[in-house]
Amino acid sequence: MMLGFPEWMVYSAIVPGIALTCAIALAQALFGFAASTEDANPELAT
Repeated sequence: MMLGFPEWMVYSAIVPGIALTCAIALAQALFGFAASTEDANPELAT
């Protein structure tokens, strides 16, 4: 406990960001990095 604040509360606040990071990394590993750019803006896919 730091400054009277439980550590588990701080760690639980980090979990959503880590989960989102993992989901993005998994999507990029499965579908590739350029898939979202080409789908979003076909003019960039030359």
